[in-house]
Amino acid sequence: MINSTNMNVASVAVFNITTEKSALITATNVALLVLGVLSIVGNGFLLLVIARYQKLRNNLCTLLIGILAIADLGSGIGLLDRGLVELIWEMNGYYNYNKGECLALGFMSLFSVHMGQFITAFIAFDRLDAVRDPFGYATKNKLKRAQIALVVTVSYSLFGMGIAFIGVDFSEHPDTCATGSCVLNLYAMYWVTFAMGVAIAIVYAYVKTTLILRRKMHASSTSVVEKRELSRQVAVFKTIRLVLFVYAVSWCLPNFQLIIVTVMNSATGIGYISSLIAVGTGINSSVNVLIYACKHREIGGHMRKFFCSYNNGVMTLHNSQARRSTTVTMPARPSLKTDNPRQNDIPSKT
Repeated sequence: MINSTNMNVASVAVFNITTEKSALITATNVALLVLGVLSIVGNGFLLLVIARYQKLRNNLCTLLIGILAIADLGSGIGLLDRGLVELIWEMNGYYNYNKGECLALGFMSLFSVHMGQFITAFIAFDRLDAVRDPFGYATKNKLKRAQIALVVTVSYSLFGMGIAFIGVDFSEHPDTCATGSCVLNLYAMYWVTFAMGVAIAIVYAYVKTTLILRRKMHASSTSVVEKRELSRQVAVFKTIRLVLFVYAVSWCLPNFQLIIVTVMNSATGIGYISSLIAVGTGINSSVNVLIYACKHREIGGHMRKFFCSYNNGVMTLHNSQARRSTTVTMPARPSLKTDNPRQNDIPSKT
């Protein structure tokens, strides 16, 4: 009787744990699905605006923001893919996934996260360069620097994604279908080192830029022309500062928690924190577009300009179609000429 009671209690406990885990997986996947859609739509629109207007493409910071939008668009695709597939698995009661399947779902997000972190660091140091020497910055080859940033970022992102598959037994079944639950402990240590290294570099660039701005704006030796140029850079830097704040909350804090569970060598904890990092990445990718639209003067202005031109084009097309549909075709007036040439030559009476 006692053994039977203990078995019932154990089965109820297992059922509750399974139910709670299932609810957590469902909530996470729904969040990933929604954030993926928002990220794809928002960053796709941002890239469309940058591609349309030459003035935006002539600015290095805007080009780097465009590369970041590509990374965020890739993150959105990865989040949408993972959220949708895992929801289908959840509805069909499929929990026998292996590490190969989970890594296949996460490779796009893994590549895009590497790309996003690297280009965020490029943007931070670009702002530092613009504030340190505003006149020299204005004369540099913007397109070449953007191309270098793109090549370096994509190359390292491919490397960082590729080494995640090394040494993994694809047939094993992880506790949670997250990248952190599938990779080796060595890769988890690499990830922590990479994330914290990039975060420290970005914070350094931000602090250095802030100190230089304050010193130059209040220095009497700074010329009026330089202060005018610095004022323009200050306006851009305020937008980047807000982007970095969202980055710190949605990226740095979850990765700090990842350090803790990695030191504790908790495979389950690493899996859960990896899911949290995925959600934070989705928030970061989606919110960035709203920041640019509301706070970045040039990008936000061109977004509104694009909307206005699109609406005006739709209204013009609608009005022209309406005019064509309401136009009445009048019958042709009969000709006064006859087949008799003599009658055609008769002069009219005046």
